[in-house]
Amino acid sequence: MSATVRQAIKALKIRVSDVQDKMEDASASLALRDARDNDADNAVMSLSLELLSVVNSNRADKRYKNIFLKKPSEITTQPITDELSDLELLAERLKADTADTVYQKHQPLIKNARTALQNAQETIDSANTAEQNSAALETIAQNELRTLLTKTYGKLIDILNKKEGEKYFNIQAGKPKSPV
Repeated sequence: MSATVRQAIKALKIRVSDVQDKMEDASASLALRDARDNDADNAVMSLSLELLSVVNSNRADKRYKNIFLKKPSEITTQPITDELSDLELLAERLKADTADTVYQKHQPLIKNARTALQNAQETIDSANTAEQNSAALETIAQNELRTLLTKTYGKLIDILNKKEGEKYFNIQAGKPKSPV
């Protein structure tokens, strides 16, 4: 009986360790995604600044308005999924005019920044899913150990008497709840 309990405890320790590893993976993925988000934001702001310098800071200029339907700061401060959509639109708008040298220069930069950000977002999504799955397996292992310990306790009480059986279990007395 003790071997079964030891195996259940070992399984639970493995699951707890796995959850901790998955949490570290998710944290690393989040850091990578944030770095890629900063790169994408920098690409948008760089494009905006270069276009503004070319059009003498006139946001109403056709070259600027053809690219930016929103303010660059609105693109960079929104949720990642919306930002990815706007980066795709920005890359398409830059591709539309192949004669413009500023557009030619920044189109691959915006496209690459979007791809890197999308890949980083997918990595964090899969890391979060793995962490959740691992946590679910930990919960299952906890429940299995709890059930096994309950059965073991019951078997000891059946074999021995209650007083003798409880010697093998460190049962903590319930703490009295403090009044609120």
